[in-house]
Amino acid sequence: MSESKVITTRLPNDLLDNIDELVKEKFDNRSEAMRSLLELGIDRNNVVARIEDIERKLDRLMVVCEAQFQQSHISNMLILNSIEKNKKLELLSGMYEIQQNAKASLARLLLDKFGE
Repeated sequence: MSESKVITTRLPNDLLDNIDELVKEKFDNRSEAMRSLLELGIDRNNVVARIEDIERKLDRLMVVCEAQFQQSHISNMLILNSIEKNKKLELLSGMYEIQQNAKASLARLLLDKFGE
């Protein structure tokens, strides 16, 4: 075991009772239970912080995606309004394929970056 320090802390009786129940079920003594529970709490806090960071990044990514979509939509409408009707269907078909490829690429990027 690594070097350690003795600390004193006050706990509500019901919390200490819960810890003592855990000691009976899973740990050798109260100190081991306390160390384990503190480590779990710290790990959980780190996970929550990482999730919040990912959520912020995804929010920013969505804003960028929405802006890109709006820009593309406006560009597409301008192009469609400037070409002959018989060419519009051909162009729309190609644009649909491009959109599907872009969605698939974005999904792959998100999976590569953040996992499943």
